[in-house]
Amino acid sequence: MAETRTYIEIVKGNRSLIDESADLQLDTRGKVCPYPALESKKALDKLPPGETIEIITDFRPTAEDSIPLLCENQKVDYVVIRESSKTWLILAKRK
Repeated sequence: MAETRTYIEIVKGNRSLIDESADLQLDTRGKVCPYPALESKKALDKLPPGETIEIITDFRPTAEDSIPLLCENQKVDYVVIRESSKTWLILAKRK
């Protein structure tokens, strides 16, 4: 079932994922590089086709650079959403 999210802006990615419900969640708040990217890679590696993961971070470079690059390299659809001035949400869905 689709969710309705509130957010400041959509930073990049596939806007059609904005209301996807997440099958898994990974909270990396409070962690800095390389840990959010490493944990995200492990989670993306295990993500089955058709499922969506929600990755939460408070580290801008992770949200806007590292995780999108991981998704692009793995050919995973994603959208980066800035939820607040200090929180980003990345929804990633394996095709």
